[in-house]
Amino acid sequence: MTMQLKTAIPFNPEPDLVGIPNSVVSHHVGLYKGYVTRFNQCQEELQSAVGVARSGLMTQRNTEYDGARWHEYFFEQLTPGGSASSGGRFARSVAQSFGSVDEWRRDFYATCDTPGPGWAVLYYTEDLGCINAHVKMHSQGVLAGADPVLVVDLWEHAYECYAHKMHYINDVMANIDWSVIETRMP
Repeated sequence: MTMQLKTAIPFNPEPDLVGIPNSVVSHHVGLYKGYVTRFNQCQEELQSAVGVARSGLMTQRNTEYDGARWHEYFFEQLTPGGSASSGGRFARSVAQSFGSVDEWRRDFYATCDTPGPGWAVLYYTEDLGCINAHVKMHSQGVLAGADPVLVVDLWEHAYECYAHKMHYINDVMANIDWSVIETRMP
């Protein structure tokens, strides 16, 4: 049987991300590479695993994949100093779903301030439009069939060097490449 392995995407923002220490970026990248490595190990071990061992490996594999994929969404949307929002599909969609871009932003920041490790995700759903969600860990609270549009890492390692979590959120948002967010809108 052919084994599907994951290859890590390169992420090395140059010049540096505004306000986010290089040590934090390096830590993100190291964790991400660990998820990719452990996913591939699980894939290899699943080739011969049976029963309960197989079930446990499948659960672990899925967690590792989700951890890697959330980091990829996060990395792909970051660029030093960010870029201006185009006011295109993204702005129209969040305004339709939340009443205005400012109301969406207020709700997204509140989502980012939710306690517990995980991810703040703006999803686009076919039936509801845009909706903010807090994905605990890597898989609890994922909206089935929804498209992730904007993803912010809320694990403590991401903001542990900041005096306040919201300072980290502000720095992340200052480095968002809104053209990437625009391409994620269906």
